[in-house]
Amino acid sequence: MATNRMRAQRIGRPPARRRPLELPGLAMWAAGIYYVLLLVDNVLIRTAEKLSGYLDEITVLFAAPFAAAALFRMPHGLWPVPLCFGIYIAMGTISGLFSPIGGYPFATVTGLTIALDSKPIILALAFAYCLSQARDSDVMTPFLYALIGVALVNLPFLLRDLALNSGINIYGEPMDRRAGMYRPQGLYHHATASVDIHLMATMAAAALWGIRKNAVWAGLTALLALLTMLHIVAKEIVAVVLVLGIAVMAMRFRSKDTQFLIRAAAVTLGLLLAVPFADLALPVIQGQVTDYVQDGESAVRTLMYLISFDLAVDNFPLGAGIGTFGSLASFTTFFSPIYDQTGLSLIYGASRLHPYYLQDVFWPKVLGESGWIGLAAYLGLLLYLAVRVTRAALKFPAVENLFASFVLVTALVKTIAAPTLTSDLYVPLIGLAVAIAACYPRGFAQAAADRQARAARQTTQRHRPALRGRPGTIGPRGW
Repeated sequence: MATNRMRAQRIGRPPARRRPLELPGLAMWAAGIYYVLLLVDNVLIRTAEKLSGYLDEITVLFAAPFAAAALFRMPHGLWPVPLCFGIYIAMGTISGLFSPIGGYPFATVTGLTIALDSKPIILALAFAYCLSQARDSDVMTPFLYALIGVALVNLPFLLRDLALNSGINIYGEPMDRRAGMYRPQGLYHHATASVDIHLMATMAAAALWGIRKNAVWAGLTALLALLTMLHIVAKEIVAVVLVLGIAVMAMRFRSKDTQFLIRAAAVTLGLLLAVPFADLALPVIQGQVTDYVQDGESAVRTLMYLISFDLAVDNFPLGAGIGTFGSLASFTTFFSPIYDQTGLSLIYGASRLHPYYLQDVFWPKVLGESGWIGLAAYLGLLLYLAVRVTRAALKFPAVENLFASFVLVTALVKTIAAPTLTSDLYVPLIGLAVAIAACYPRGFAQAAADRQARAARQTTQRHRPALRGRPGTIGPRGW
């Protein structure tokens, strides 16, 4: 300490104070480490009980006390989150009590499903509490760097898959073929994990590009976006387009801006160069659409939507009950009679022996189990938060609200054909995005300025009676 003081005196500066690691910064570093461990998990561990499941449960347990603290000190913008989620849970529970389906352990499946569905809400409340103590406006950067770093580690292996196009990954296993093309995997044993990691990295890079506006981040964003789209997954391609669109709009270019004209010319040139490849891309897109609505795994998805609609109509205004349709407990703790009654169990991917396609959708679970009221509460909450933070990102560009906007908009797209809101990989992202959208849509820096302004007003109000009683004085000693 003395050495630092002497060095500061020699260079003519006051000695710097050593700042302790704040809770928000610690939370961001922990979240970054979480995703690094997920990379190791998906690369090295190939068992049914993977490390990600344990990490997810441990993270939620550590977050629970902070979530409870947030409930007692709830910011104004956060109250719709537990309210709407509580309506969804209540409707699902009531639906189960009045459900005609019998012969299953209602308490077990209800408790398990509520616990799994509650994870993003618990993390959202915990992040909201942690971020309420943030005084540094740059606490998000370590986390975003971690997401980008995980994707860059996978990058050489992904390029290897694309260059060879042999249909065999680095482990000697056959690669998934979709719409006439092999889906690259890189270090991962499945293309789904690879595309999710690259989509997250694209969102992180786009958030940094939207604020820093330099060529390096623009190039990195473009590279990660291209690699994400080369995984040939329709919902991820749509998500990338929306992310890039929001990022560009957040920069608020004007027609008189020279940089805008240069970028517009580059985009136009890129589109013109892409025209010759349209004949190659069109069959791929057509094959993907056909796969989604007709074949294999997607046939289960389509039927899940149709059956959930029938369940909500037949049990109006209730559903079939939490844990009975589309949730993990509905085919692990017991096999729901709904699958047999509707004939869904006769299809591969929804049968007793191979039921795992049943979790490849999300909204049919919400509609089928909690009815129209539960669906309106859950979907309405996500739409409200996504619109709220996206409008804020366009008006008050900041890294954190740009990233939160990307996550929530992407989640709305992905949940059409994936269980994103209960995925081990996405649950921390959803929790963080909900906390930012509910409490800090204008960014951490603006929130800190607002807190300082409120504290100054409160101080002024406390001293105002003394000032009126002592005319002619400036104020209390020390002002």
